[in-house]
Amino acid sequence: MIYSKDIKSPKIIKVLIIATIILVISILASKSYNVYQVHKMNELTQNIYNHPLRVSNQSLYVKTNLYKIHRDMKDIVLYPSDDDLIRLINQVKKREEDVYKSLDIIQKYILGEEGKKLEQYTRIMFKKWEPIRNEVIRLSKNKDYEKAIKITKGRGANHVILLEESTKNLYSYAQNKATYFKNESMIIFDNFENFNLFITLLFIFIFLFMSYYIIKKLARDINKLESNRILLETIINESPNPIMLHNEEGKVLMVNKVLEELSEYTYKEIDTIDKWRKHIYGKKSSSVKSYIDNLYKYNHRVEEGEITIKTKSGKKLIWNFSSTPIGYINNQKSVISSAMDITKLKDKDNLLYIQSRHAAMGEMLSNISHQWRQPLSLISTISTGLELTFNNKNFDEKELKKSMQQINNTVQY
Repeated sequence: MIYSKDIKSPKIIKVLIIATIILVISILASKSYNVYQVHKMNELTQNIYNHPLRVSNQSLYVKTNLYKIHRDMKDIVLYPSDDDLIRLINQVKKREEDVYKSLDIIQKYILGEEGKKLEQYTRIMFKKWEPIRNEVIRLSKNKDYEKAIKITKGRGANHVILLEESTKNLYSYAQNKATYFKNESMIIFDNFENFNLFITLLFIFIFLFMSYYIIKKLARDINKLESNRILLETIINESPNPIMLHNEEGKVLMVNKVLEELSEYTYKEIDTIDKWRKHIYGKKSSSVKSYIDNLYKYNHRVEEGEITIKTKSGKKLIWNFSSTPIGYINNQKSVISSAMDITKLKDKDNLLYIQSRHAAMGEMLSNISHQWRQPLSLISTISTGLELTFNNKNFDEKELKKSMQQINNTVQY
């Protein structure tokens, strides 16, 4: 069976190139979008961690510390001992520092102008509470507890309510941001999931389309190739000249009917080059081997000339061989060798040669006979003249000698 080394179709190659480019661009675009979405989700995650979590936690710390400070201020006006007063004052200062630390963290991580304004308002309100606390502490140190209690229950309590409201707003703002980020994250994730689903379906569709097109095209090419193969085998098989198809591995791939008929060997009897050589060339088989092996090295037609072969019955035929490389069949270099049986032509040539020789000999004999007639005629004339002279009693000895000399010269000629 004969196969092409490669099935080449400019159209299918063009489609494959375009499809590959589209796939590459789609993959790059998909990856870029994925990277963008991942970056966005990472940024959102960082914001969730940095803003809502930290801000809301620090807001709770501020609120807790406000309660503790307010409680400590109440304890200060409840007639504590001097040691307790000093301890409570130091404790208030420590909680003030914690509040400012929390506000600094909130200031650093809070997002949005509204959030920054809330933080600034809370900070200002907390600073405004400081002189009220200082006055209560001064009054408590001076044992003026009634005025201290009055301030704590009055201006101090009102200010604490404002501070609590401010920290509550700050905490609510952080919680709202957390909800917003959560919703954004869900939207991004949904978009990301939908996009990946779309891209996956798109790639599956493109792959199925390419597969269908390629399979259909290959099936058409294979059918066409199969038709061409059958046609080529038919042409080779029905050729009026002997044809053999063989490869560098030493296998005879095909012989046509004429070769089988003329050589009297079936394909099975000469299905390898070694069998062919031994059957056809006989004693010359070994010398022919290297010559046949060299045929696979050429990339052009080789005229091998006249070769005498021996048929299965021992009959000698003269074939005029030529071989042509045809590329690869089943990954093996292959050659098609054809011959013309010129045995009859050679026989006719020999017959014509013999006939021409006979004609030449006839012509030569004709020329010889023509050359002989004249001297023989002369001898006959002289002898007849001598006979007439002798019969008429007119015999002359000198004339006799002259005539004999003339006859002798003619015979010598």
